[in-house]
Amino acid sequence: RGAPKHFGAFLWRLPKERRETFKRKFRERRPEFRGYREDIRTARREAEELLTKEPFDKESFAEANRKLHEARARLRGAQLGMFPEIAELMTAEERAMFLEWRRKHRKRWRRWDRRNKDDANLSLISPCR
Repeated sequence: RGAPKHFGAFLWRLPKERRETFKRKFRERRPEFRGYREDIRTARREAEELLTKEPFDKESFAEANRKLHEARARLRGAQLGMFPEIAELMTAEERAMFLEWRRKHRKRWRRWDRRNKDDANLSLISPCR
């Protein structure tokens, strides 16, 4: 599925010096991600304003919600694009550890996804802040 879920949680399994290696890499990309997150906040505010405006304009709201979805997709794309860089920094043992960790936690994520799948398409209220 691409990039890891909650990679930071996995990092705590590694020795401090290894964690710092990965944290440096994430810090390098922080300004880029900050811009994506600001785009998401702006798009969300616009969608929220249109949701509460009377008379309600379905087409305008749909367009704002589409922009919010696209802003989230740009952030996710950048995160997915970064994963090969991170994987390259990992040792073979760390990659195997990560895969084992991810498989172990995957059931928990799937359980949450199944419980909340009816809400998955409601971009405006998704938890990405």
